Amino acid sequence: MDIFKSISPIATVVFLICAAWPLTIGLLAAAVRVRSGRTPLEYEPNEYWWRCTLGSAGVAVIAWLMLGLMYGLTVEMDLRAAAGVIQLTLILVLIPAAAGFLFWALALEDFIQALSVFGIFIMLPTPLFVLVLSLRDSFAPFGWLASFIPDWLLAPVR
Repeated sequence: MDIFKSISPIATVVFLICAAWPLTIGLLAAAVRVRSGRTPLEYEPNEYWWRCTLGSAGVAVIAWLMLGLMYGLTVEMDLRAAAGVIQLTLILVLIPAAAGFLFWALALEDFIQALSVFGIFIMLPTPLFVLVLSLRDSFAPFGWLASFIPDWLLAPVR
């Protein structure tokens, strides 16, 4: 079993969730709310939504930069043989970069809180994305959605 082919769908889901900016504002707000649990939020309502908008926009910018770098390296520079290594490296750069930005944007107390908010942010819509990716190349009702995902993003080309 090739480890890069196993990690590729996971990395694709993470990149797609992070890059879908307008949809992720509410997703980040839900992640912050889930992270805080029953304790009241430290933000006023207006400040809460501004911070969630800023945080999700920053994560989207970081994700789009990583996607552009991934496309440039794998397709434009024709490094398709190293696509799995490139994708793994970029996902390992995306996670701390996005968590660091969320640490700043949400004014959290420590970096572990930012990592947990980012983890919840990714895990909330993951089952839907995994379902759509599993229906790729099929005639299921949502299989056509996955057809818009380019091959260079979904799996390393060997």
